[in-house]
Amino acid sequence: VHFIDGTALDASSFGETDPTTNQWKPIEYDGSYGTNGFYQKYGGTGGLVCDVLMVAGGASGSGIGGACGGGGAGGLLYATDLTINTDAYSIVIGEGGAATTVAVGIDGGDTTGFGATAIGGGKGGYSGNNGANGGSAGGGYYNNSGGTGTQGDSGGLTGFGNGGGSGYDGTNPDDQAGGGGGAGTGGSNGVSNQAGDGGDGKAYSISGASVVYAAGGGGGSRNSNPGAGGSAGVGGEGDGGDATASTGSGGGGIRSGTSGAGADGIVIVRYKSATFIATGGTTSTDGDYKVHTFTADGTFTVPEGHESIGHDSSGNNNDFAVTNLVATDQMEDSPTNN
Repeated sequence: VHFIDGTALDASSFGETDPTTNQWKPIEYDGSYGTNGFYQKYGGTGGLVCDVLMVAGGASGSGIGGACGGGGAGGLLYATDLTINTDAYSIVIGEGGAATTVAVGIDGGDTTGFGATAIGGGKGGYSGNNGANGGSAGGGYYNNSGGTGTQGDSGGLTGFGNGGGSGYDGTNPDDQAGGGGGAGTGGSNGVSNQAGDGGDGKAYSISGASVVYAAGGGGGSRNSNPGAGGSAGVGGEGDGGDATASTGSGGGGIRSGTSGAGADGIVIVRYKSATFIATGGTTSTDGDYKVHTFTADGTFTVPEGHESIGHDSSGNNNDFAVTNLVATDQMEDSPTNN
């Protein structure tokens, strides 16, 4: 919008006829605005404002040796009001580490999307080895330390990950492994007659219900006192318990046997809208929100039609190019001149 103060101008100051198409087109105005005149530009953001949760695959505990560490949870990333621009985004879901029988555990796989990486969890310590580093780390073998959590912020999302607990080397059979780390807290250390518990995860309601993600697996025990899975059993118990599916949690360690499996990761995206704007994943509606859930690899697409001349002021992603505006919406100028 051009407001010219004190001067009457005709249309030729702001547009011209294209000689090829014979269509009227705007041109840049380079004159004076006068004392109280102004130029207010309206521009589309070209993106969808979303809340995003990304969790990597959790690691399995180990199962070879006297008392093996619990698996670390996959790294967790979360953001609110993240603008996802018009494009098609490949979503890769990290696999959980598989259960192993009298063998070393398996690290969780990375989850990627939107230029961000959630780092897979680290496997539990085994036969004289520390817990492995990872998004959240594995717990230590009974006479070793837990690993280090390596998840940091990525792609505009805030990262969460913690270390694994250390083992306890008592007089045989009092040997206790450490618990795997979770997104909320680190794994507990083993102590006399008790293996370390898995670290707690973090709860989010982005799916429409409060769900705990990325809890650590409990440590194994030589004298049958296994550590609990993190967050009241979302992580696997330290007697070879499996993690809760699609939470990115770590599996339980064990004394020389079949360890617990880590859980696959997950990606959830939601945005406020009366209709579905994006495509991809399993879709659902939660009140004012549209939700896209990925438990397997896929593509999240924000269509070009969403990029338009402006966004409404209600924050509901109601572009002026679509028909779901409400009476109270206002176009937001850029820059904001009120």
